[in-house]
Amino acid sequence: MNIHISGASGFVGRALCADLINRGHRVVPWVRKPSGLNSECVLPDLFNVRAVEEVLNGCDVFVHLAARVHQMGDDPGQSRAQYQLVNKELTISLARAALKAGAKHFIFMSSVKVVGETSPPGKPFNEEISCYPEDPYGQSKLDAERELLDFASKSGMVVTILRPPLIYGPGVKANFLSLMNWLSYSLPMPFRLIKNKRSFLYVGNLTSAIARCIEVLPRGSGLYFVSDGFDLSSHELGRVLCKSIGSAYLSLPIPAFFLKFLGMCLGKGPQISRLLGSLQINSSAFCTDFDWTPPTTLEDGFDDTANWFHKQRRIKRMNRIKRVTDLLLSTIALCLLFIPLIVVALMVKLTSRGPVLYWSDRVGIRNSIFRMPKFRSMKVGTPVVATHLLQSPDAHLTPIGGFLRLSSLDELPQLWCVFNGTMSWVGPRPALYNQDDLIFLRTRCGVDSLVPGVTGWAQINGRDELEIPVKVQYDREYLERRSLVFDIKILIQTFVKVVARKNVAH
Repeated sequence: MNIHISGASGFVGRALCADLINRGHRVVPWVRKPSGLNSECVLPDLFNVRAVEEVLNGCDVFVHLAARVHQMGDDPGQSRAQYQLVNKELTISLARAALKAGAKHFIFMSSVKVVGETSPPGKPFNEEISCYPEDPYGQSKLDAERELLDFASKSGMVVTILRPPLIYGPGVKANFLSLMNWLSYSLPMPFRLIKNKRSFLYVGNLTSAIARCIEVLPRGSGLYFVSDGFDLSSHELGRVLCKSIGSAYLSLPIPAFFLKFLGMCLGKGPQISRLLGSLQINSSAFCTDFDWTPPTTLEDGFDDTANWFHKQRRIKRMNRIKRVTDLLLSTIALCLLFIPLIVVALMVKLTSRGPVLYWSDRVGIRNSIFRMPKFRSMKVGTPVVATHLLQSPDAHLTPIGGFLRLSSLDELPQLWCVFNGTMSWVGPRPALYNQDDLIFLRTRCGVDSLVPGVTGWAQINGRDELEIPVKVQYDREYLERRSLVFDIKILIQTFVKVVARKNVAH
């Protein structure tokens, strides 16, 4: 089945793409900018109807995840129009385009916020409940639901609307991630006396539910709540999360009225009230209509999220150590190499016309663009492409360009980039802004999460002699093996190869 997914590079989108591909479906992820997903389609403007219709050719099912997400600090007066434009108008526009392209099924990710912020104690929301959204985000989602169902009744297209509660899992952000950070330090929570109940949804269970919607095409349109099927109080949530994280749980017996009063004094009254209130949903209708049971228990979902959380913390800790090391070594190197830098600069200036430094646009962490300096080894006017793509690289070298490149002296100005943090001593070599094939492969492997380096694992294993897919394999290996010891090994081997002048073609 040919499935198109908007918002595919997001938290839910990436998990959904992986799940559907594992199930044997053909997936076309829609992204605003290259993200490395297989078969992704880059569409910067989803309001471009012509571009959307061209991409939708052959679509069987469209899953619409893209949205303007809820922000606590939004000004309702200023944001209402934007919520309506993105969450309602765009949704209807995409549904019309999908129908025109022949799609039989449109799945829309809505939110529990369409019915309100709190549910009555012991009375979970169900599909028959009246809707009273309390903010522009919830209202825009509700308006989109109503127009979609009206569109479905008139066009014959099947529309399935899902209303999830808070979604958690590997990659989660916002309040849930903040809560995990707080609990990881065994800091106290004031929820022992709070008797609320809240529903949750593991991202793996959500992707399973969406897959079930696709594989069991419903006879008609409908909207459903979907959850893990097990609700927790704020106190129970903290205890279960701490167990998964491996930290001690301390919960203080503070009355709800005092917490609400404190929230009012701090200007956070509505937020505190929502946190202390219940928000339960009943997903039995979805389970019955689609013969579905959540495949992952709440405890296993929390354990999976905690494992990801610990991995991210290890990476952050390693990155901090790496940054301190980079700063220290670059400061020492700049002091020791000050005179050699001046000498090389004079050599460049006296042997060829043009500036001493050549600044090129390079791709940094998360595919951001930064300016990288090198001592100019090529003549002014040389095409801005990778060296291996030049027809006669040697013809473009300055009189001392070959020596600078063979000795890697042209790389010395990059010490400044290491000092200011746009580069590291060790990492994948920064790609040129127009090396689309290299950028795409690195992004797909997650290498774009690394700060580029002066040298790297690929550099000491071939440098100019390596084909791009092989370079990316080495970059990915470095991503998986990175450590301070591994960086030191790469630096030592780089020094040896520079002295031996190995693996430099031009």
